[in-house]
Amino acid sequence: MRETVRYYGRISPRLPGLLREELDSAVGRIRRNPLGFPLVEGDWRKCRLKRFPYGLIYRIKDDVVQVIAFTHHKRQPGYWLLRGRD
Repeated sequence: MRETVRYYGRISPRLPGLLREELDSAVGRIRRNPLGFPLVEGDWRKCRLKRFPYGLIYRIKDDVVQVIAFTHHKRQPGYWLLRGRD
């Protein structure tokens, strides 16, 4: 995620703050409705950011939301799958 923040910072000094706001918003949406996002693999769900081409991959396990990845919509699809194995 740090690389993404730096990348957007090179484009515009405003973008890293907007990305952080968008991440906070996504976390809030997940907290309010954790089952409200589509399943992408097994019990893993994806909450897409609204203004950036990224999403958070997460699941609910034992009443806890576990975020496993911050993913770009087009780059390296499924790279996070190995992280999610129990």
